[in-house]
Amino acid sequence: MRDIAMSVLLNQYTAVRSATGTSKTHTAAGLILWWLDTHRPYGKVISTAKTMKQVETVLWARVRTLQIKVRHRFSGAKPDTVQFYPDREEYPEWFGIGYNPKVEGNEATAFQGQHSQTGHVLFVFEEANTIDPAIFTAAEGSLDAPNARLLAIFNPNVARGVVHGWERDGTVSKKKGNLIVISRFDMYKDPRHRELKALGGLPSEERTQAMITKYGKNSTIVRVKVFGEYPLADSDAAIPMDKVEQSIDRFNEGFDIGRVLQISVAWDVAGEEDGGDDNTLGALFVGEKGMLFKFLCRPWNAPHKKSVAKVNRELDKLKAKYWEGGRRNAEGVLAGTITKSNHQSNGEQSADGDTQRHSPPPIKLIVDAIGEGSHVPSYMADDQPDIPTTGFKAGMKSEGIKEFPQEVLNNLISDAWYHARVLFLGETHKPLAADLDEQTTHELTSRKQEYVNKRGEPLVWAIESKDDWKSRNGGNSPDSADCFVMACWGVFKGKKKKKFEWATA
Repeated sequence: MRDIAMSVLLNQYTAVRSATGTSKTHTAAGLILWWLDTHRPYGKVISTAKTMKQVETVLWARVRTLQIKVRHRFSGAKPDTVQFYPDREEYPEWFGIGYNPKVEGNEATAFQGQHSQTGHVLFVFEEANTIDPAIFTAAEGSLDAPNARLLAIFNPNVARGVVHGWERDGTVSKKKGNLIVISRFDMYKDPRHRELKALGGLPSEERTQAMITKYGKNSTIVRVKVFGEYPLADSDAAIPMDKVEQSIDRFNEGFDIGRVLQISVAWDVAGEEDGGDDNTLGALFVGEKGMLFKFLCRPWNAPHKKSVAKVNRELDKLKAKYWEGGRRNAEGVLAGTITKSNHQSNGEQSADGDTQRHSPPPIKLIVDAIGEGSHVPSYMADDQPDIPTTGFKAGMKSEGIKEFPQEVLNNLISDAWYHARVLFLGETHKPLAADLDEQTTHELTSRKQEYVNKRGEPLVWAIESKDDWKSRNGGNSPDSADCFVMACWGVFKGKKKKKFEWATA
């Protein structure tokens, strides 16, 4: 923190590229209070983050906590939810504030015109690589004053954006002292590590070493989260890490997808030669406002018959929840369903308090139909006659993608990965929220995309073969990612000629 504070004192721009779990938020909050304390009575701090919820519940929650310890330095003044005026009556221009301004076109007008009588304005951008360039542009107007400063703290999950550009054009550099790179090991060596550890939530050295051993020091997830370095080949990744983390953030923030319109369940079936290891079962819920993916249960080990029974139980739970138990009326039609205002508790139903009757959302099951999974569709047709089961065979011909007809896809597994990529990018469809763990994140962000020739066709989009991926990952199989992309593929299966209007933005 002292190095960062010293850089802010000496440099107009300071960038802190950091691993995860290194107390970035704690540091940013401390510097907000430090600036107000040392630049009274006209100092200002303007802070922002990726979302207003993050400003309020993460950054400024830490400001409020830390301010208790130094309240005596501000004559007992207390901060509000996202603002702090130490003496509003006497010095109304002495304050700190946090907000996430609306960007209209290429402008963030609410961020413009932040000046101080003494020029002491500090901009604090947390998760800076996720902040709209228009907000940086708006802040630039206030940096004409020699005493104004901009501090950008971020995790380098993508090699692009304004702050990445600063590193390339020399605005910040290690040589100047205004680019500070923090790895988890820097934190472990810090004399105050024990004090920081007492705050809670920091990753242990044992956990960090386990990540390096499991994924490799040059894997995207380790470079970004452990060493604070950019991915080696972000352009080669089929799915960029920043987009995956964005979907995880939506889930953690309780993103409301609205009334559920369709459910695509995917089962990556394990073989029995190892006792049925690593079966995975997940579902993509398509709603009126967005999409949500989550695993229906933890990966499990069981003989095949027991696994079938387990999947049947999970499907029955979905039917009970969305089909009122799967009951049919006298005409043999499934009963309607009533949505409830309980999105915050389960993450997939409407939060609108909608009590109108609607047709029940169709449920489909996609099964990895290679090897042990080849017999599953026939089993499930008997067990779940109301749920169509489709076998997924990775090497089969792609159906193509309506939104991107120019793309020629190598095979069905490439088709599934491309659909997943499209949903993460969020350019043509409603927002995606996803409950993904570290392992799934690694599998999704480390699989490479490539363009290959096939039967004389140039530029055929293909996903890296599973064998090649396994050779780089200790022979492990990407079961969680397979489950995810199959669920995505299931949503769009058979819709090549008809674009999903309810799925588009």
